[in-house]
Amino acid sequence: MSSKDNQKAWTDDHTHELLRAIVRITLQNRPTIYATSILQEVNNNGGDRINKKIQQLLKKLCESQVGSQDIVGEEVKKIGKSRNENTGTPSPKKQNGDKSD
Repeated sequence: MSSKDNQKAWTDDHTHELLRAIVRITLQNRPTIYATSILQEVNNNGGDRINKKIQQLLKKLCESQVGSQDIVGEEVKKIGKSRNENTGTPSPKKQNGDKSD
């Protein structure tokens, strides 16, 4: 029996997690993308234009797979939450005394 016979079939769950990994890696490496020489022409507002375009392209990619439409938003929130936990900077709501966050 060849190893091909033992391989598990590719499922939508695998595709979903692959998309999540692509989104996560891309978002985590935005500074590298911002540093690309041709993108320096549009790297104003602290890279906000590039960031919005990255997220727009990732959302289009994720929309192609049923059940993966919210991945970009979820990963952006995770990265923001992780960054705040690592720096000790609370969210603006918590800074103003709002405990509902």
